[in-house]
Amino acid sequence: TVSLRMNWAGSVPASGFSVVFGFDTVALVVNAACFGFFTSNSDCYGVSSASVSGGWHSVVAEFGSGLLPSGGSRLWLDGQLQSLAQLVGTPLVRSLSPSARLGAAAVSATHFFAGSLDDVAVFYRTLDAAELASVSSRGLAQPITLQDRLPAGTAVATVSTFDRDPYQRFAYSLVYGTGSDDNAAFAVAADPSMLTATLRIVASTAYAVKPSYAIRLRSTDSDGVSLDRAFTIEVRRDVYSSTGTTGTVGSSGSSGSFGSSGSSGSTGTTSTVSTGSTSSGTTSTGTTSTGTSGTTSTGTTSTGTTGTTSTGTTSTGTSGTTS
Repeated sequence: TVSLRMNWAGSVPASGFSVVFGFDTVALVVNAACFGFFTSNSDCYGVSSASVSGGWHSVVAEFGSGLLPSGGSRLWLDGQLQSLAQLVGTPLVRSLSPSARLGAAAVSATHFFAGSLDDVAVFYRTLDAAELASVSSRGLAQPITLQDRLPAGTAVATVSTFDRDPYQRFAYSLVYGTGSDDNAAFAVAADPSMLTATLRIVASTAYAVKPSYAIRLRSTDSDGVSLDRAFTIEVRRDVYSSTGTTGTVGSSGSSGSFGSSGSSGSTGTTSTVSTGSTSSGTTSTGTTSTGTSGTTSTGTTSTGTTGTTSTGTTSTGTSGTTS
């Protein structure tokens, strides 16, 4: 089983197909019509290549044995098991070689992949449901979203790591590298269990000053094997509304989520699971009505999970009515 993330540029070489991950005679390939399994016979057993166009996708490919599809090969895209079909050619009976190559044919170093590949892991077995969910979610989390004007020292996420070795413990750190520009704005400290860690903002958030942050986290297991993950953290802009004669102000709540990187075990197995806390808030504008000869209005608001509300007042015209 091979798990990875891929961002295909949409082009293929003159040979007609690109190898994403290949053994000597069996490979995971993409061409103009198909993304799937290839047995070196101008064939492809998989799904439409349109399925992997348009940005990053999570891929888990389980190579079966013998003739495809009866060999049991399976393919997951973005966490979903795909229904495969023989879209090109006829497959041959093949066995997996002890050598493999990423992004090109294993034997000849041709049929290069056009695009980017990341978070590659190879497992000498099938994956269970929890492992599939974990490797499929790596690197695909939405940006963390924080409320504006959070106090300094506020905990903004819980970081955790999945490892198939249940006895592993983990250390977390903010490290230099791609996507680490704003590491100094955060602090991460392991919890007593050494399984999770808490990420905190060092100074109060201020959308007007800093609307987004870029940090890079590292998880290191008990064997000293580590994995880095870069995250984008966004600050939600507070929204204010005022209406009516005396107006009202409603502040919106914020929502945020966080997915952490997993570390690889001594056998190179990697996967991740992590969830931050979320909250949401909404605001609404006030309504107005007119008296016979006077105008009045009442502001109204609605309350979010972490939002606040205040209610406007009403005034009466000389001979009007109010509502």
